[in-house]
Amino acid sequence: MSEQVVHSEVQPFSARAALPWLVSLGVYATVLILGQRLLNDPDSYSHIEVGRWIMAHGALPASDPFSFSMHGAPWITFEWLSEMVYAGVYALSGWPGVVVVAAAAIALAFGLLTFFLLRELSPTLTLLMVIAAVILSAPHMLARPHVLVLPVMVTWAAALVRCMDRGGLRPTGPCRCWSCGPICTAAWCWRLG
Repeated sequence: MSEQVVHSEVQPFSARAALPWLVSLGVYATVLILGQRLLNDPDSYSHIEVGRWIMAHGALPASDPFSFSMHGAPWITFEWLSEMVYAGVYALSGWPGVVVVAAAAIALAFGLLTFFLLRELSPTLTLLMVIAAVILSAPHMLARPHVLVLPVMVTWAAALVRCMDRGGLRPTGPCRCWSCGPICTAAWCWRLG
């Protein structure tokens, strides 16, 4: 055995580094167990159908092709990207796939929230904040377009807070993360959710 191997130190397991992963896995498992609850929204299928229409026609609908009372009325499809994602997932794996994708987005959002909060708070306070966030957002955890944008929203909010902590949103100086704003705005405008 070489001397280098004998004198190497084993790095201790960092609970702080593992906490975001554990939170993500816990939220993911919980949401999957309660997966049917994600489908308790009557609009979930309409989003899938709009996504199917967009993929079939290769364009966004300019008028309402679905409703009886407003057929042909002007219509703005502002959640088109997420509707295409849900339609594609539904075509591949049905409702279980839609639940898995929505659960993954929710779990990623709370894992990111845990990661960002751990920069400023103790693990105990972070867990309390994340548990409160899960409880408060539970009624909104549905297989809908807004769920797919939750990780982007958490990242954007964390970047803005970090910029403000570093001295404000300036194009020059210590904080250059103002540039993430246009990227996040573009993603938001393209309607992940």
